[in-house]
Parts: sequence; C-alpha cells; structure tokens
Amino acid sequence: MGLTYEGLLNDLGKRLDHYWKRIANEPQFNPVKQLAFELSRDLEAGKLSLDDFSSLIKILSDRALVSRADNIRSYIGGETIEDAKTNPKGELIRFRSFVHETAHIDGKLVPFEQFKAEFERPRFGVVFTAHPTFSISKDLRALLIELIEQPERALEPDFKERLGELEHRPDVGLDLSLEQSQAQEALQNAAKARRAFHKILLEEARRLYPGEWMGLLPSVLTLNSWVGYDLDGRTDIRWFDSLCFRLKEKKDQLKYHIQSIKNCQEQIEEKESEIAQSLNKAVEMIQGEIEALEESLILFAVPDPGPEDISKAANFLTSDEGGIGGSRPLRSSLKSILLLVDKAIEQSNDDAVLFELLELKTELASAGLTTSHIHIRINAMQLHNAIRKPLGGGAVDVSSLVTLSKLDELILEGETETVNFKCLALERSTAVRQFIVIAQILKYIDGDAPIRLLIAECEHSLTVLSALYFAKLFGLEDRVDISPLFETERAMERGAEIIKALLKLTSYRDYVLKRGRISIQTGFSDAGRFMGQIPATLAIEKLQRRIASILNNADLGHIEVLIFNTHGESMGRGAQPSTLKERFDYVLTPYVRNAYNEKGLRLHHEVSFQGGDGYVFFGSEVLAKATLSEFVRSHLIEGGEFSDVLYDNPDFNEDLFEHVKTYQTKLFENKDYQSTLGALETNLLFKTGSRRTKRQFDGRQDNRVAAAKMRAIPHNGVLQQFGFAANVISGFGTALLYDKEQFARIYQNSARARSLVGMIARARQLSSVKTLVAYATIFNDAFWVTRPIENMETPLKVPCLLLAGLLRGDERHDRFMHLATYLREDDIYLHDLFKELGLDEWQSQADGHERDEVIESDMLHALRLALIMHIYLLGGRLPILAARNDLTHKDIMRMVLALRIEDALTPLREAYPRAKPSSEDYAIHERASYMVDEGSDFEELNDELIDPMVESYDLIRLVGVGIGHHFRAYG
Repeated sequence: MGLTYEGLLNDLGKRLDHYWKRIANEPQFNPVKQLAFELSRDLEAGKLSLDDFSSLIKILSDRALVSRADNIRSYIGGETIEDAKTNPKGELIRFRSFVHETAHIDGKLVPFEQFKAEFERPRFGVVFTAHPTFSISKDLRALLIELIEQPERALEPDFKERLGELEHRPDVGLDLSLEQSQAQEALQNAAKARRAFHKILLEEARRLYPGEWMGLLPSVLTLNSWVGYDLDGRTDIRWFDSLCFRLKEKKDQLKYHIQSIKNCQEQIEEKESEIAQSLNKAVEMIQGEIEALEESLILFAVPDPGPEDISKAANFLTSDEGGIGGSRPLRSSLKSILLLVDKAIEQSNDDAVLFELLELKTELASAGLTTSHIHIRINAMQLHNAIRKPLGGGAVDVSSLVTLSKLDELILEGETETVNFKCLALERSTAVRQFIVIAQILKYIDGDAPIRLLIAECEHSLTVLSALYFAKLFGLEDRVDISPLFETERAMERGAEIIKALLKLTSYRDYVLKRGRISIQTGFSDAGRFMGQIPATLAIEKLQRRIASILNNADLGHIEVLIFNTHGESMGRGAQPSTLKERFDYVLTPYVRNAYNEKGLRLHHEVSFQGGDGYVFFGSEVLAKATLSEFVRSHLIEGGEFSDVLYDNPDFNEDLFEHVKTYQTKLFENKDYQSTLGALETNLLFKTGSRRTKRQFDGRQDNRVAAAKMRAIPHNGVLQQFGFAANVISGFGTALLYDKEQFARIYQNSARARSLVGMIARARQLSSVKTLVAYATIFNDAFWVTRPIENMETPLKVPCLLLAGLLRGDERHDRFMHLATYLREDDIYLHDLFKELGLDEWQSQADGHERDEVIESDMLHALRLALIMHIYLLGGRLPILAARNDLTHKDIMRMVLALRIEDALTPLREAYPRAKPSSEDYAIHERASYMVDEGSDFEELNDELIDPMVESYDLIRLVGVGIGHHFRAYG
C-alpha cells in the first residue's frame, strides 16, 4: 500500500480539507462524495482491501471514542470529577461547602429544623431507562469511563493495546436481562454516591448542631428504574419476568444491607454488647429473607410456567415458610430492621459508634428493600381498552365529559377487590394485569417504596381517571403515583387542561390529597421527532409553568409536584450539549422552578439516563458522585429573584415557537423527508437494544412507510448517520429571518436564549447538508451509468449498467436532493443569524480540535459510502436466479439497495450454497445410466461476492458506531 494507515488517514484528511476549500469557487462540489468515489475506485481496483477499510474505520472510531471521553469530562466538569475522587485533600469538597453555606444566612447559623427541612426531603431523582442506546459493548464502555476519569490513559501503551482489541459494536446477545444487569450496576454506583452525600450531611450536622444532629435523617435524591417494567411499545416482557426482576433487585439490596451492617459492627469493640446483639438479629432476619428470595427466584424463573408452576411459586412467596427458622419477618417492609437499628442507637453512648449507626439508619431508610423505586409504563390505548368493561362495554368516547363524570362516580362508589396470582395468570387485559402486578409486588416484595405508573400517549383526562379506577379497585391509590406522559403535540397543548379537569373531580382530588403529591411526565422524545427539539423544549416549559398556576388556583399549593423529564443523551432528545448543569437547567429551567417556588409548591424533579449512553455517567462511583453533584448544584444552589429577558418578551417568544414548530411539523410531513429517512431504514445501524426499533418490510414496501413507523431514537439515529440533525437545527434561521437584530439583543442578555442557540450550534457543527447530498449519490442512476465511461473502470460496466437500470425512475435520489435544497435555504438563514449573534460557525469548524473532528467524521462517511457502493456492485454481479419463494432477482436487488443484507442473505445462500453433496456421498444400490451434471458448488461465488457483501455490511455498521461517538450518543 505504500503508506501506513496513519499516513493514509493524514492524506485523506488533506484531500478533504482541499475539497472543502474548492466549494468557494464550485458551490455544487461535494467533498464527501468525491472522497467516497475515490475510495470506491481504489477498492474496486484492488489498491485498497476490505481489511484496509477495517483498519481505517477502527483508527477513526478509536480517535472518536477518545474525543467523546474528553467531551464528557468537560461536560461533567474536570474539577467536579477530581472533587469526586478520594484524595488527600478530601472528597466532595464543593458539596461540603454548599452544605455549610446552606446552614447559614448572612453569616448566622439557621435553626436546626430549617436545616432538616432542607435536606430531609428529596428534591430530585434519576431514572434509569433501557431504550435502545447500547451501541457499544460493556467492555468498550468501561474503557470510555476510564478515559473520562483519567484522560492521560489514552497515551499509555497498555491502554492502547486494550482499546485495539475491542471493536466498536454492541454486545452479542443483547437482551432485556443484560440491559437490566447493566442498569443495576449504574444504580449501585448512584447509591454509593448518595451514601457519600448523606455522610457529609451527617458530619456537617454533627459539627454545626452538636446537641441536635442525631435527629437528622438525610435524604437528598431518589433512584428509579423502569428497566424490565416498561410495556409501552413491546409485548415481550411477561408479568413473571417483571416479578423476577423485582425479586432479584430485593435480594441484591438486602445483600448490600448485610454488608453495611457488618461494616458498622466492625466499629463496635464489645462484640457481646446489646448493640451488637441488635445488629446480629438484623443480619439474621435479612439472611433469612435472602434465602427465601433465592427459592422464589428459582420457582418463578421457569421459562414458560403452567398452572402447576405458578401455583407452587405463588404459594411459596405468599406463605411464611422459608428462611432461617421457617419465618419471613421482613416480608415487604424494612421497618422491623429499622426498629432494631433504632434500639441500637438508643443503647449507644459512644459518639463514633453513634455516627456509624446513624449513617447505617440513613442508608437503610433511603435505599429501602430494593435497589430502586420502579416505574411501570403502559400506554393510553391499553387503558382505554381496559376501561370499556367497567363503563358498560362498547366503544368509549374518551373526550366525553359525561363519561368522565360517570367514571368519577364509579370510583367514589366502588368497592375494593382483592387479587392473587391466579388472577394475574388469567387476566388478559395488559393494563389490568399491570395493576395486579403492582398489587402483588407491594404485598409480597416491597411495600415501602411507592410505584410509579407512567401512561404514554396520554391526551385525555379519562385516561388518567381510568388508571385511578383500577388503582382504587385493587386498593392501590395510596401507594401508586399515576403519571401521565405529555409528549405528543396534542398532549402538550392540552396537558394543563387535562390536569385542570381532573382536579375538578372529587375522586381525583381526593387521590392527590391522599398521596400528597401530583405526578406528571414530560417527554422530549416523540415531541422532538414530530415538532422539532426546540419547539418541544419551549412547549414543555410552557406546560410546566401552566400546571404550577393551575395547582395554585386549585388551592393545592401545599402538595408536592413530581415532574419527570424523560430525555436522552443525544441533542435530538433534549440533551443540551454545553455542560451537564446546563442540561439539567434546559429540561427544567430556573424560570419554571422559580414559578413553583413563588407559589409555595414543593417541586421534585426527576430526569432519565438512557441505556448504554446514559449509564456512562454512572459507570463508576466517581462519575456517579460527579454527575449527581452537578444535579445538586442545578437544583439546590439557587437564591434571589429570577429574571431573563427572553421571558420579558412573551409575544416574541410565542412567535418564535410557532414559526419553528410550523417549519418542523411541515418537515416531518414532507414526503422528501420521509422518503429520505426510509431510504435505508435503520439498516446503517446495529441493533442497539432489546426493544424493536422498526417493522419488517417486504421488498416492495414504500420507504415513506418505514420512516413513519420509526420510533424516536432510531429516527434520530438515522439523521445522525446521514450527517444532518434536522430536527434540532432546522427552522430556527427561517423563523428569525426578519427578526435577527431583535433576537440578537435578547440573546446577549438571556441565558435561556443562549442555551437554545447552544443546542443548535453544536448540532450544526456536526452536520452538513453536503454529507446528506453525498448519500443521494448511491441512488443516482446517472452516477452509475457514467461511472464506466472513458474506459476508466471497464470491469464494472455490467454491474454499473444493471444498477443504473434498477435505479432509473427510483424516487430516492430526487427526494434526497429536494430535501437538501429545502434544508439548505434554512441553513443559509441560520448562518446569517449566527453572524448577527457573533457566532462564526465556519471559523469554529476551521481550526483546532473541532475541525479535526469534523474532518474525521467526514472520512467515516466517505468510507461508508464507498462500502455501500461496493455492496451494490457486488450485488450487480450476482447471477440472475430463477424466482423462488415469490422472490425474484429484482426483489433481492431491491433489498440490497436498501441495505437489507440480512434479509437478502437467506435466498442468496439457498440459491448459491457454498457446497452441496456430490455423487460419491450417496450409497444408492439402484443402478442408473443417466449422469447428473453436478455443477458448481458456488464456493468461488461465495468467496468473491456473497461473503464480501456480508463483510462490507458489517463494516458499514461499525462506521455507524464511530459516527455516534462524534454525536456523543446514539439517536
């Protein structure tokens, strides 16, 4: 080859840089397309091999991983990460300083009761979800985490060697169990961080309030998970799967508690003291429960349980048998253990022992019986189907006020029903079954932790009231937080009115007063897909503020308001990319928090950390402490009056929102947009989670249907892979075409405006319309028909002409190009706006690390385009096979053109088997004079065409992971 791979990449980078400079004089010139063509020509001529491509992709992906680590370290804050490490200078010094500052006003110590009120009520929480964002293996993620903590490791030979051994791909066999185990590891680190915060609070309380500190039971955050409990959009999680997850989570938590108690016991010198006896009794009780849990797990883990299996498992779980002494003293509450610890505290007169006991009590009380609170998620349609029977059967008018009033009466007059595992096994309604699951978990596994019921696609008050009906039916209304998800455009427009209508109903108001809280969920996922990320963000903020006013007007200012913001790690799902603190402020702004504070509403804010990308932030105890430190900082370190000039211009704000929303809504409905997203479906990407991301399509499927059926994460992922994050970037420039100067004045003095623009600017820095256009090339019949002219690539004449014929009349190329021109116009306006704001985006791409990153991302796109061309040319050389299984050669080529390689493989392998039996393999006694022509065994065809297609396709998806690193998250 002549050059080393590093040298070749350097050469490719110089070529790209030169090509970008050509655009000034050749506006239609496309650098990515040109480099892709040159790489394709070298590959087809044998100057480069697939092994060479593999090495180049690996180097670029490794570099992207290192860049991702640097960015995440900066995102969290290098100082924050160092502060979270155990070192001679101390640990979490900034949090300790904050606690000290909170305890003083104007230099004077606040009363102890005020200090308690500040730190005994959780104000925020994290939720671990498992959407399909596991794009890299657990081992590679461990290296990423290591780099974030210790960036200098990137230069060390042993680290480079370990990185060199790992590919950029998901784990093999990625299923729900693997996702759940990884969520539990993240939860363990989060729990350790929480314990560190609590210890500091106890230490500072002891120092500041020496006579009262023993009365403090700190609780600064909640830990939650829906992994294994989310039934929205999936049917593969059975009720006994969820039950097994909960049993295992309880067992793991109790094992952790035993270790905590033993650590405390080590501080007690007199092993036979009454304190020691109390702790020994606690260990004995917990150990007995663990033994019973292990037996229950065996009984419930039968792969496909029948009535006998379920009966045996249920009878054991619901009985008092099992464990030491044949009893189950813990059952579903940790209260008996806490009583033993309280008894030990009363018996202690040693300050050091007392501190250890109080720390233990804090840990037990905050953690509870299981590793986290759980969110069980269903969707509105499942509830609508379930409520039909109680309302008399037939269709239900979900918008009817009469029906709403009738259901209110049914709840008030209804009797409570009891349930058992037979009910659970026989119930056919998904929604009702989930309520029975909740009832059994609360009765027999963990009754201390409330359970959140999330309702996806909630657009009507009746949906929420239906959930309350079943909660009341099974006696769960005081233990379940019913939380509607407002995510669709309609839901966000009507969300406040939904809550207002519910609060007028006696049954719902009684429920809220009984719980002492109201729960809502706002989502940046589908909202960011359908109406664009910026309009979604502004709509969510508006909804959150309106709900505060409604609660205040309803004379409910004394309750707690729990707002759960589901977003993801990517900017396409609301992850503001500047800093972690700014991300927390982005999804629940200081303006919103101030609105709740002014009305005396107690606010509890939860955010999600999604799958493999999100678990990075809790990949170690250090990162968990650093991440949660930033969460604390964004929610507790506030004071004084809030002001932001963006909110002082409500008419301008509303106009901006409407204009960008209109643009994004039209974009999503645009046939060119839909066709572009559906052109290759999600086939540029590995499967990145256990939840399905798309439907199956036959070879004749309209690719616009594919785009419409994509879920939010793969939708965002496809935009990333085409190199233009349209649902973040587009529409803003057009919306401000005639208001640039006014917005510039607001921007200079508005943190909120700068946060919105920062989101767009980072997405724009990683995006290029030119890259999107480069992908149009593969569907251009003119490209294929002209490629062999002038005898430049004569051996490719036949496949090129075949491809040209197949693509003649194919709409995808034109759709790509029409979309590109549409986006380009808005992009020009955005460029003008950035100039007005003093943000020279081109300069930010021209120099330094950012420019290197853009160039390397372009190289990945060019390499992948060359690989796609290679697959198409290989397919074009396949022999014409006879129709079989209703599939023609043209159908198979359609699949190849859509990169449905795995679908195309089966008929190809059947038609062209690598080997088949020969005449010598048959021991037939009957004689025959006719000699069958055994023909070829197609080994050569497999070696030269089919296997390279498979190898090339694998490399294409590896590129997808590398590009994901540049965006710092998948989808």
